[in-house]
Amino acid sequence: MKRKLLKVWNALKNPEKLLKYIRWLLGVTRPFWPQLAILIGVDLLAILIGFGSSFVSKNVVDTATAGLHYLPAFSVMIVLSAVSIGIGAAVNVFRTLINERFAFGIRIKAFDRILSANFLGLSRYHSGDLLTRLTSDIDTIASGIAGALPALAMIFVRLLTAFVLLYGYSPFLAIAALLLAPVGLLLSLITGDKLKKLSAEVKENEAAYRSFLQERMANIAVVKTFCMEDKSREQLTGLRQRMLDVILRRNRLSVLTNLCIRSVFSLGYFVSFGYCMIGLHSGSITYGTMTLFLSLFSQIQQPLMNLSHLLPQAIGVLASAGRVMETEEIPGDERTGMTGTGGEVSLAFDRVDYCYDRKPVLRGISFSAKPGQLVGIMGPSGAGKTTLIRLALSLMKPTAGGVTYTCGGVTEPASADSRRHIAYVPQGNTLLSGTIRGNLLFGKPDATEEEMRAALHEAAADFVYDLPEGLNTPLGEKAMGLSEGQAQRIAIARALLRRAPVLILDEATSALDAATEETILNNLSREDRAYAPLCLIITHRKTMIPYFDQLIQLDGKGNAAVIG
Repeated sequence: MKRKLLKVWNALKNPEKLLKYIRWLLGVTRPFWPQLAILIGVDLLAILIGFGSSFVSKNVVDTATAGLHYLPAFSVMIVLSAVSIGIGAAVNVFRTLINERFAFGIRIKAFDRILSANFLGLSRYHSGDLLTRLTSDIDTIASGIAGALPALAMIFVRLLTAFVLLYGYSPFLAIAALLLAPVGLLLSLITGDKLKKLSAEVKENEAAYRSFLQERMANIAVVKTFCMEDKSREQLTGLRQRMLDVILRRNRLSVLTNLCIRSVFSLGYFVSFGYCMIGLHSGSITYGTMTLFLSLFSQIQQPLMNLSHLLPQAIGVLASAGRVMETEEIPGDERTGMTGTGGEVSLAFDRVDYCYDRKPVLRGISFSAKPGQLVGIMGPSGAGKTTLIRLALSLMKPTAGGVTYTCGGVTEPASADSRRHIAYVPQGNTLLSGTIRGNLLFGKPDATEEEMRAALHEAAADFVYDLPEGLNTPLGEKAMGLSEGQAQRIAIARALLRRAPVLILDEATSALDAATEETILNNLSREDRAYAPLCLIITHRKTMIPYFDQLIQLDGKGNAAVIG
């Protein structure tokens, strides 16, 4: 990951890549340009009030030192200050709102892209890393854009206005203030490369930290049963210490840089103050003019100081943008736009080969399955059973040969569009937190009470109605509150409820007792059944063989024998 993030910094040295990043940022911000324009407009008003306050302050001091009536000007000064405070509060609220909407706009786009991404391309990323990109990285982009773009506009407006006004009074002070800019920017550029690398390390460590927490929480039972609580705590402490070390190194460098920049600008302030003292001593300026000079001088210095601070923030935005852009570059699912219609679907494998990293897993697999058939897939662990199913689901593409579906007399290659014909029960506990009803509706959102009851009955899951809250029984993560066998039966019911013409069960009855498994198989194979899908079943249980119309027996060397 560090190598990937380093590419962002290299992009800064490559105009073409830098323009690519900028175009992407402009593209994702386009829907929010009107809100950003309003934000900039309000900030401009705050600047005008700030300059007005400087001149009113000069008037107050001059009238007071001249023994004149200064209360009206002082009242105006108080009003302008109150208005400035009110505008500042409103801007902060508005900026927070824009930031949240902007972050969600990027997040939903990235989330949608991940959902539609190619399975193999997506599997190269740890889920914790993807989660970091969807949360921390996008928050960095949103806060950077919502804060940096208006801030950049304000810097140049304030700098130009203050310079012109101060130059009209004292060209020496205006030029002196402006000459400090290259010093501050040079310090920022000198430390910018190091800050970029440290920011990349922070992101890398943050992803590792989040991934560790996610995995341990998802597998808490394994942690407990292996008595790994202390070891896990020790590992988390180590990850946290590594992340803290990098954060502290980055912060130390940032603090040192800011200290140097502030020292440079403090020197400028003392130059301005000394110049005013000379003017007061010689009588060439009034006390009010002195306050105006100091105010305008700071109005030049502050934007320059902010500009130097924006560089590390801009680097962070580009680093995070690069990480989010990587997810958009994952190839999407291949779609063919299946034209076949009709209720029944058949499946065919034609001399299919598949290799993992050039290692053959399947060799020349050929078979065809017709509607209503139960096709068993058996073989030793690692023989390629799950690979075969993933090819049928078009989550992966064959290295050679083809997988096709025939629907309504039209034969088409398997693609992401083929999945609309499929209901799938993967290995393990795949229920979602929520309620049993919510999990069933995940299979068919418009299912009726009668349809849900029928699907539960077919899956031997009538126990649901014996629970105190029935379909509305709440489920925790990993179906906490149910046994593994109960969770499997509800997952099967969810798939059956979809009434898809192809049903795939991947070790879906592994946690069931023999009698319950037999009930489900009888429901799937009886001749008078209303729902008769083409059913692919991965299993290790030989007791299921009598129910199969075909058996695909994998030998662990990539070969298959088709029986039946």
